[in-house]
Amino acid sequence: MLLKKVTLLMLLGIFYNFAKLLYFTFNPAYSPVISLSNFLLSLFAHIFIISFFITFSREFVDPQQDSLMNATIGAVVSSVALLVLDFVNNLGSVMSTYWTQDQVLEYVTILVYWLNSLILVYFFYILFIAPGATRSIKMHKATLFAFYGAIAATIMHSLNLVNYFYLMRLHVSFWSNDMPGAQITGGILILFYFSAISVFLITLYKEKTPNR
Repeated sequence: MLLKKVTLLMLLGIFYNFAKLLYFTFNPAYSPVISLSNFLLSLFAHIFIISFFITFSREFVDPQQDSLMNATIGAVVSSVALLVLDFVNNLGSVMSTYWTQDQVLEYVTILVYWLNSLILVYFFYILFIAPGATRSIKMHKATLFAFYGAIAATIMHSLNLVNYFYLMRLHVSFWSNDMPGAQITGGILILFYFSAISVFLITLYKEKTPNR
């Protein structure tokens, strides 16, 4: 079953995104080798995530479950948008080009990550309430856990979005990695999000058959 394979690949992509976030939080400086490695690995991670949602829509979602299908399509679209934005940003880092400093690109990136987190909240909520979508108790609980994890990610990206407007208007940041409170709060939210998504993917992988 293809879904099992892409579930593992998405899990790898999630692990890389988590490791990347931790690394660049404590090591913000970019070297040419690090930039190139991140460019390639991030590209594969995004492709894995997109492949998961596409395969999920084909093998797991019942064609009659319109709401779940729409939520899954939304996840595909937002994941593609993230791929494009990260591709542009990471390519700019590799080539050391001026566009990485562009405020419009920065704003669009923050906004799309926020929208993606909202779409994931909707996706896991619909999956949780869809009749017969989560057939086992473990899968049902894992979906609820992922739903809460997506909410944690939304809170994190909401803080980043508000901080961006705050910084642009008042030229003062109230939320940055230099602040101990922000580090602790952000670390907890990020860890909870990645843990919840990982539990969901591992549980889904252990499911014997697709929902169709």
